[in-house]
Amino acid sequence: MKYIIATHGHLADGYASAIKVLSGNQDIYTLNAYVDGQFDVTAALKSLLDAFEAGEKVLIFTDVIGGSVTQVVSRLIGEYNIVCITGINLGLVMECIFAGEALNDQRIDEIVEEARRQILCINHILRD
Repeated sequence: MKYIIATHGHLADGYASAIKVLSGNQDIYTLNAYVDGQFDVTAALKSLLDAFEAGEKVLIFTDVIGGSVTQVVSRLIGEYNIVCITGINLGLVMECIFAGEALNDQRIDEIVEEARRQILCINHILRD
């Protein structure tokens, strides 16, 4: 399985940098959309996907559910073996990567639900 983090701006590189520091995993690909004003997200993503082995499963993480990057990924799901998770945070991405080949639909749902539970306001926790 391959992993792509595709976001607006340089956020994807930030995620990849943190993951490499925390896990040592160097096999993460990034797509930083719209950083030069002339960036064709569809062409860049297709080029990256075409570089992988035909039919290989690719897990793509995107930043915003209604964003243009997620829209581009969504249009390519039928053309490539893509699973897209959007609205990501670092813990979610790392859990998915650590799951590796054992990552199936059920495990993805569990990881997403756990990520939702971990979005908290620390001030409220400390106050309580």
